[in-house]
Order: sequence, then C-alpha cells, then structure tokens
Amino acid sequence: MNSQIDSLKMNVDGFPKIENQLSGVSKSEIHDRVKSWINRTFREPANVLKAEEKGSYIRIAATSSFTFKYMGNTTYDYDYNVEIDINDESWSYRIFDVSMYRQRIPEYFYDSKGRMRTGKMYLKIRESFLNDVNRIYFSLNEFINK
Repeated sequence: MNSQIDSLKMNVDGFPKIENQLSGVSKSEIHDRVKSWINRTFREPANVLKAEEKGSYIRIAATSSFTFKYMGNTTYDYDYNVEIDINDESWSYRIFDVSMYRQRIPEYFYDSKGRMRTGKMYLKIRESFLNDVNRIYFSLNEFINK
C-alpha cells in the first residue's frame, strides 16, 4: 500500500521527502520500475540519469516547463533534481536544487524573511509551478504502483 498524499507541499526550505510503501515489491523491482518510468518519460533518458546504485537509489536532473495565464500565456522553465531512495517494499522521493532562471526555489517565492511573496503574478507562477512538480511526482507514483 502506498502512503497517500494529495500534493507535494513547498515551504521556505523547499520540499519535504515523501515516503511511500509498496507491500510485496522488492527493491530490485522498484528500481526497474523507476528506470522504466525514466525511459518512458524523458526524451533523452541517458542525459537525465545522473547516478544510480541498483536497489539503493536513483538520481535524476532534468528541466521542465509550465505555462500560466497572466496577461497572456507565459512559459517558464525550471531545473530540478530528484533522488529516489529504494528499499524492499518502500521508496522515497526528494526533489531538491530546484531553480528557475538561475534563482533557487523556494527563494523565488519567499522573501529574505521567509514570507511567501503574495503579488498576483508570483501566486499565479507558484500555482502553475506546483502543479507541474506534482504532475511529475504523481506520474512516477502511478507508474511504480502499476
């Protein structure tokens, strides 16, 4: 059984690690499922895969983009890293070193005092960014749980 979350949440420190249970599935099988997801999800999987140890972890670095509406359609690209730790019957997901236009996230969305920026444009960008981050995580989660 997989732990249930509605969405990945971001705070001033970034994203927390998400722990997932997968009863009856070996770490070798989880590893193979993650690799299969990478191969099916990314145009150039060999360029995305940065490190791996069979049955232990996989680390990827990729770029994604999202479009939001604010006085017309605007597209933003962002870079991110994900580490997937693999154990028998469980895996965890950690997104880290996320940056958009050379500015680290969450600093893009929070001021120097740790308060979330509340301008209308920031809120629109944040919502679209979080939707995309969640799309990636839930895509992997669904694939692993097949």
